[in-house]
Amino acid sequence: QIDEKRILELQKKEKSKVVKSLSQQIAEQRGQIKKLSRDEKRLSQLVSRLAKIIPKKKKVVKQPSQSTKTTPQPDTSISNEKLPSDNFAGANFSALKGKLRLPVRGEISNRFGSIRQDSGISWKGLFIKASEGAEVKAVASGRVVFADWLRGFGNLIILDHGDGYMSLYGNNQSVLRQEGEMVKGGDTIASVGNTGGNESNGLYYELRKQSRPFDPMAWSSLN
Repeated sequence: QIDEKRILELQKKEKSKVVKSLSQQIAEQRGQIKKLSRDEKRLSQLVSRLAKIIPKKKKVVKQPSQSTKTTPQPDTSISNEKLPSDNFAGANFSALKGKLRLPVRGEISNRFGSIRQDSGISWKGLFIKASEGAEVKAVASGRVVFADWLRGFGNLIILDHGDGYMSLYGNNQSVLRQEGEMVKGGDTIASVGNTGGNESNGLYYELRKQSRPFDPMAWSSLN
């Protein structure tokens, strides 16, 4: 009976250790979830503020011609066949679905909508593992509306492409463009790093429409 009592006491202590360890893990996970939620909220608030202050394009009202004669005008429209393969300069961003190139070459370790193992929160963009210092390219022409450090996303650069579309590039070692600059698709805008607190070097990449994230892979060509 004494031996059985000792065994039970040992089992009780071991069980207590396991319960304590699990409690610590749960507490850490909850803290990580709160942190990630705050980071995502901070980013969403930033994008929403930027969307409000970005000037909207003015509609051009055509004046009726006084002459009855019409003069042929050169064709300035940009069809899908005329789009340059490297930057799609001048095209409406909505016409680029399925044609965008990923901003950096590397391994896609996390995809839009997948669940993060450390927190259970879904990814709002892509994480592309790449070598430190690798060039990050703009996916399309646009204007730099943010180029600074943001908690949870490190050195972050955001491009406005018009019509409510934005592309976001985070976790960079450095940003190479300043706020207000115009860039073309394929231009180098940053270098890969690990400033967002991730375990490995790589780029965090998002696409947003009216401040809401959507799947970048549905808009990208891997050829």
